[in-house]
Amino acid sequence: MSEDRILRWGILGTANIATKVSKAIQSTASCNLTTIGSRDLEKARSWGAKHNVPNAVGSYQAVIDDPDIDVIYLPLPPNLHLEWIEKAARAGKHILVEKPIAISVSAAREMVDIARSHNVHLMDGVMWVHHPRTRMMKDVISSGELGTIRRMTCAFSFCWNPLPSSNIRFNAELGGGSLLDLGWYTVGATLLLGCNRLPQRVQASARWFQDVDVSFSAMMWFEKNFVASFDTAFDTATRRWLEVAGTDNSIVCDDFVLPWSDEESKFWVHGDSGQSEKRTCPPAVQQNNMIADFRDLILGRRTDNPWIDWSLKVQQVCDALALSARKEQPIELREDK
Repeated sequence: MSEDRILRWGILGTANIATKVSKAIQSTASCNLTTIGSRDLEKARSWGAKHNVPNAVGSYQAVIDDPDIDVIYLPLPPNLHLEWIEKAARAGKHILVEKPIAISVSAAREMVDIARSHNVHLMDGVMWVHHPRTRMMKDVISSGELGTIRRMTCAFSFCWNPLPSSNIRFNAELGGGSLLDLGWYTVGATLLLGCNRLPQRVQASARWFQDVDVSFSAMMWFEKNFVASFDTAFDTATRRWLEVAGTDNSIVCDDFVLPWSDEESKFWVHGDSGQSEKRTCPPAVQQNNMIADFRDLILGRRTDNPWIDWSLKVQQVCDALALSARKEQPIELREDK
């Protein structure tokens, strides 16, 4: 595909997250958001008028069948991802899919295989991994400044009071629960920053509501004496922090999922004598960076797609953690060959 081509985007569904992503598409060079699709045509028209999208259609299939669409953004519930990824891939459309990519690793692998067999790109819509601050933290860890990495701890939570029982996050069949909704980020951060391999063993516990985990706690054991833990919850104050601790120093970031401000994204490197150094990176809007990275992948400006293999590993770990919480016992994992 020519590098100077304008990528024409369509969105399947009017989920809340589509508002944020639509703005990112519209503000990214070489991208043009042309079409919104909904099973309710009037809803599509209303959403399109509000968000300056010129074309509105009354079905998801109509977006996919449009020969003038190059890329599909898919913010539907995870239980619908496989169906619509397959339809989009068969139509030759590249797909940005909202996280989690799937409900199970077997479904995720099937999606990746379908995309590859139809020569289209598939990417998980996790935004924070595309923020330049994430690269800065990775560089600090890779440089050896922390010493040998021993521990990583993450937390991601927010508080609903009362719990909204009708929300899709409390529907197990739709992929609900704090593990897949919030733990996707904490597991992903562990694999991206702490250890680029699967854990050897995991153990988890959860508190259940409507057969969905409303809170989740986990331990993960890796090679080379690296241990990670996290907790997620729908009934605890807003937290989205991580710590990576080595033998010499540690990193602390108190808003890794989403910076408290687009104008200043920061983290700290702490020493062993009470000293700390604040590190900042230039202003950035991470959803814009995500769209730009996917654009560059599609247009051939970069040849690697590290995110999809990372997503598969995240899904595999989440599957093992969910099983551990259900069985109330540790689960062994193996690295895929």
